[in-house]
Amino acid sequence: GHDKPHPSSFERAVEKLGVPPEKIWMIGDSANDIVGARNAIGAVTFQKRHSGVTVLTGPDQADVVFDKFGEVQEIFSGIIRAEKAAE
Repeated sequence: GHDKPHPSSFERAVEKLGVPPEKIWMIGDSANDIVGARNAIGAVTFQKRHSGVTVLTGPDQADVVFDKFGEVQEIFSGIIRAEKAAE
């Protein structure tokens, strides 16, 4: 196997999940996580900000940067509510 950001790590995850890459949302904290997932499979990326982590900027910036996992839960809940309202 290869370490991130090698594309095979992300491609294998997509294969195991059995879903199209465009439906993958990657949560990570390092540049390898964020840039690797975006470049390898086109994932929507979430970067967890914490001590010792450099938040990416510019073209490498994650789609979402968050401090607490509860924030991600709120995002997902909002998406689910919006989808239900659209039905």
